[in-house]
Amino acid sequence: MTKTLDDWMLECEQRLALQPKAIREAIEPVFFRLQVSAPALLGSSKLSSKNAISKAVKPISLLAQTQAELTVTASAFELIYDYHYELNSELIAPTSILPLQPERPLIDDTTPSLGIIESLRCGLYAACPYSQGTKHETDARYLAAVGQAVLLVGFRAGLTRMTELLALLNVDESEWVALSCGSYSFEEAPVQYGSFQRCTPTDSRPSDEFWVSAYLPALHRRVYLRQEAILALHRARTQVQAWPPRQRQKQVRLAVLAWRDHWSTEVSGHLRQAIASLSASELLRYIGFLDNSVGVEHLWSQNSALDHATFIRSFIGTCIDSGTPISARNRTVKNGQSIVWQSHAQSVETMQQAKAVARYVRQLLAHYQSEDKKERRSGSAYQQTKHAFDMILQEPTAWAVALCNQWIASLFIYGSAWKEKLAVGTLLTYHSTVQRFVAAAWHGIDIMTVSEHEFEAYCQVGLDQFENAEEQYTVARFLRFCQQYSHFPLIDLDIFDVVSSQGVVRAHYVPPAMFDEICEQFGEQGGAYERKIIVFMQLCYYMGLREDEALSLKLRDIDFNTGFLYITNDKKRKTAHAVRKIPLTLVPTFIVTQWVGFIDEQHALLGDTAYEQRPLFSHWAFSALESQFIDFARRYLKDGAIVTHSFRHCAANNWVCLLAMLAFKGRTWPKVYFMQHALFSKEQLKIIQKELGISKDDRTSDVETFEARLSGKTLPKAVENKIHEELHKLSILETGSPEYGVTRNYLDWATALPWGVHSEDNLDIKLARDVLESHHAGLGDIKDRIVEFLALGAHRGEMGGSILLLVGPPGVGKTSIGKSIAESLNRKFYRFSLGGMRDEAEIKGHRRTYIGALPGKFVQALKDVEVENPVIMLDEIDKIGSSFQGDPASSLLEALDPEQNVEFLDHYLDMRIDLSKALFICTANQLDTIPSPLLDRMDVIRLSGYIGDEKLAIAKQHLWPKLLKKNKLLKKQLNITDAALRHIIEHYAREAGVRGLDKLLQKILRKSVVELMTGDKDHISVGVKDVEVLLGMPYFRPEKTLQGVGVVTGLAWTSMGGATLPIEANKVHELTRGLKLTGKLGDVMKESAEIAYSYVFSHTKSYQKAPEFFDKSLVHLHVPEGATPKDGPSAGISMATALLSLAKGEPVRRGLAMTGELTLTGQVLAVGGIREKIIAAKRSKISEVILPEPNRRDFEELPESVKEGMTVHFAERFTDVEKIVFNRGNSHLH
Repeated sequence: MTKTLDDWMLECEQRLALQPKAIREAIEPVFFRLQVSAPALLGSSKLSSKNAISKAVKPISLLAQTQAELTVTASAFELIYDYHYELNSELIAPTSILPLQPERPLIDDTTPSLGIIESLRCGLYAACPYSQGTKHETDARYLAAVGQAVLLVGFRAGLTRMTELLALLNVDESEWVALSCGSYSFEEAPVQYGSFQRCTPTDSRPSDEFWVSAYLPALHRRVYLRQEAILALHRARTQVQAWPPRQRQKQVRLAVLAWRDHWSTEVSGHLRQAIASLSASELLRYIGFLDNSVGVEHLWSQNSALDHATFIRSFIGTCIDSGTPISARNRTVKNGQSIVWQSHAQSVETMQQAKAVARYVRQLLAHYQSEDKKERRSGSAYQQTKHAFDMILQEPTAWAVALCNQWIASLFIYGSAWKEKLAVGTLLTYHSTVQRFVAAAWHGIDIMTVSEHEFEAYCQVGLDQFENAEEQYTVARFLRFCQQYSHFPLIDLDIFDVVSSQGVVRAHYVPPAMFDEICEQFGEQGGAYERKIIVFMQLCYYMGLREDEALSLKLRDIDFNTGFLYITNDKKRKTAHAVRKIPLTLVPTFIVTQWVGFIDEQHALLGDTAYEQRPLFSHWAFSALESQFIDFARRYLKDGAIVTHSFRHCAANNWVCLLAMLAFKGRTWPKVYFMQHALFSKEQLKIIQKELGISKDDRTSDVETFEARLSGKTLPKAVENKIHEELHKLSILETGSPEYGVTRNYLDWATALPWGVHSEDNLDIKLARDVLESHHAGLGDIKDRIVEFLALGAHRGEMGGSILLLVGPPGVGKTSIGKSIAESLNRKFYRFSLGGMRDEAEIKGHRRTYIGALPGKFVQALKDVEVENPVIMLDEIDKIGSSFQGDPASSLLEALDPEQNVEFLDHYLDMRIDLSKALFICTANQLDTIPSPLLDRMDVIRLSGYIGDEKLAIAKQHLWPKLLKKNKLLKKQLNITDAALRHIIEHYAREAGVRGLDKLLQKILRKSVVELMTGDKDHISVGVKDVEVLLGMPYFRPEKTLQGVGVVTGLAWTSMGGATLPIEANKVHELTRGLKLTGKLGDVMKESAEIAYSYVFSHTKSYQKAPEFFDKSLVHLHVPEGATPKDGPSAGISMATALLSLAKGEPVRRGLAMTGELTLTGQVLAVGGIREKIIAAKRSKISEVILPEPNRRDFEELPESVKEGMTVHFAERFTDVEKIVFNRGNSHLH
């Protein structure tokens, strides 16, 4: 009894009547799926194979989309088995139904934590004890280094499986391509393939611009390596290639595990056990988990890697031999005398005869299999079957049946290219597949009259019924066999759309520029006909048309008014997805221009033909021209695999690149060769964006951008009106006009400012102190001043309107203190330098009428920080200049005055800007050059130099740890003792700050790292004895205060901090009297010397010495060092003491220094720089100092660390100084 599809569904509904509605609704799609995929199972004829039902269970079940469909599929197979069992009791029952494939989550319970993955990634770049191990494969340290290199290669190549990694390591060096990408294009690097060491980038070429690439044929994948992975590949391959081939997989795993064991000892305890439990495969899979696109990897499963020749052609623009013979289209033909090529009307008898022959072939194979269970190609059973095949092939048979029989017989007797003997079961499967193809594709066609392209279309119809890749490839092999017969159409097998068994598609890519060159050179050979084939190939390449679609185009199908090319239902390829319209914007303009000219010529040529019927191509021999063009392209590209259909795939690849460029606007890479074409230009992308509706014209886009910026901001009324006025002007201007660019730039700045946007202040004083303490050692009084300043602002609830001026020598931390203040307040920080600034427009901006006009620095700062209340640091304000372009210092008056900067006017914006909420911090080395009106607006905080102990603390807590961290060194690898640091501070770095100390420590670190890398040590400790080896002889010797009659040690202040100032006095002769001064003294200091001379001269009698000493003596007063300029009045008492010592003939007490201004009446006046001078005295091991009495307050305010160990005398008059110096009693001892 014959059962229809409705009968099957009705019976299944009866069986599942009590099941839920979802299951009953799944009956119809399941049976329709069965009818398409396995129609024989629903037929009434006896199944030929006892495994027919059981084999169909798996592929049909995998098509189920829901659990309900899976349940119905199981019930349907039970019905089918029950029905066919009555016809064939030998059938094997379907025993298992596969469940639905579960959706595998990206992260599950077996995935290591992100902390472990991050740790593994860090371990790849950590130091591995490679140099400590011997190059012996059993050495664990060497194996760990090899394992690290192997994992680094896999990580950078994006590999996740050990099989992929092993395939990469086994690639021959000659298969690697080295690419050097310059600023505009890639070029093949001159690399000797014999050594990867030559593939490493030079110092002049950044490693980001040097790649190596290789194609892995077994995986259908191309990998790219750059940077450190190239060196790692060389190291890994060197060892892997040394291992025997059979042991490589095992040894690679052992090396990876050795690295795992090494790294697990370097991490913290809570990670150690988890890392040690990972296998080699898991390490490779998870180490790049956060870097590779694991979550979307399945989306690229149809993506094919470029083979070697295509890769070179596409990326470099050089054609190399692909290995495919250029004459691939040539064939050795057979006549096939027993094959009836002429087609007649196929009667019922002919069809029955074909079916009988097919049954007889299957019976022959089945009989042979039953007679010889081992299926040997010898013996009587084989000879009988072979003789029977010979008899079948000698009988005249219709070509479709005959070709199938010829192929099966050939495979039975000779085997295939990949296997000498094919099993009978395989041959029966091939025969069944080809029979289905023949019935669907070749039924009723006349092979002697059909064109090649029509025949290709029929074959594609036959292929489309197969969803299994293996069945499609079986048909492809059958078609290739058929091409040896002269009457069989010479078709290109590569044009067929088939499913690849590896899940990838073919990739024969020709870059656009190279395709245009082929068309141009081919067009030089002829005239109109060559031009037609060029247009035809351009349609295939740029529009992605199939050959039959391009051949059947009408002139009206290319519509330049709508901008589309239309593929309609009347084309040869009548599938649903073939009907489409393709935008002409995907084609470069110069190609469209060529088409316009060609179409105009065709209209003129076909004027007598109805407009609707005018073909695009007419009056030409397509087959001959196509062969000429393809042969020319193959010779040009040195690639015999290129066919016309390859250009359709090129179009798909080009469109994928275009869409990727539109969708992913990331880093701009140097353009490779295939992208150096108008197709990928910015202009082309803009046109496509507009066509796709994902972009607007420039004017609309600009206006919307500016309006979007203003959302969420609070604009003053005047500012809002001004911006809206400029926006209206922009909307009516032409985009190409100069005024448009000026207005757009203005709005870009005006809308980018943070109108009404503030960051929330952190007014926690304790946090501010903690931040200052953690970032700065010493400077206790400075920190107190800053905390007091912040506390006052916190009390009133805001910090705006304040200007701090930090004054001190270089390197004492003025800039870093400003950053710390910003961090403690949780404010954005912006710094710019005023040093050398001479143009007023740098502060207040240029008028926007000037070309290249920009706003001032304060507007730029607000735009960068994106808030109205940042911390703005004006560095080196004492070095600001002036010129004919204006006085920048005067411009700062408005910006830094809390009463005026509420409405600061920038000349470029011409709008009032509120700067009152910003906290301004200025820095300077001295106050003398700062204009008084500007200085009057600032709260001055003085930063003096550091004493030795403070420098030592800074070096230990900040400088040395920062250098180790920056250079990725551990403290246990490189250490420096406290004694060595102190030695450096005292003998190499005596400046007030620590900048010079930092440079010296960097020098020590550099030389120590060289020793670590080249020597046998794994740890270096720098001591006092090592300092001179690393830094050379000391720059400073221990300061010894000069002693003797007429010699006094003074104290001086310089912009670099304090210093000792020795002063020497000596009698030259008694021929005349007078005073001679040397030492490059300034005017003020010369006056101080003359005052000291006059005072001592006039008071000689009061000091109980011969008053005639100065009457008849020429006295020489010298202040070393002679080349250093000196000035100021603070050496007055020092010079007077030197003259008095000379007159009395008594030396000054040892270890005593002094400073103070002397008047003619002997009064000692106050001087500046007390802190710096005391620090200089301590640095020179001077413990006793004479200071002016008016400076007592300055001394009392010094930190205890500075005052500690110092004996200070305060003098009101010079008589007090004389008593102290010559041990006549103490005055005002502190």
